[in-house]
Amino acid sequence: AGLTPLCAAAKSGFADIFDHMLQSACIEEWTFGPVTSSLLPLDDVDYIPGKVDGAIEHIICKGHLELVTLPKVQKLLTEKWDRFAEYLFIRKAAWA
Repeated sequence: AGLTPLCAAAKSGFADIFDHMLQSACIEEWTFGPVTSSLLPLDDVDYIPGKVDGAIEHIICKGHLELVTLPKVQKLLTEKWDRFAEYLFIRKAAWA
């Protein structure tokens, strides 16, 4: 109820639909030969304070871990860890 199509696919575990929707949501910035730079809007994908749950939260809460293996999700989680979570984890572990 009240889910975006991307979040509904994540919550239901429909990997093909979820992957297709992620690919469709990407905005191509530029292409140079075989290299392409694209943006992925995080509105429906990741948790944003003040908004409804993102697709990643539905994937984890419902146990659809096969969706975590999708390349775009892997990239997002790796980037999130490298930029934010690793620092917070180490900082919190140091104070424990």
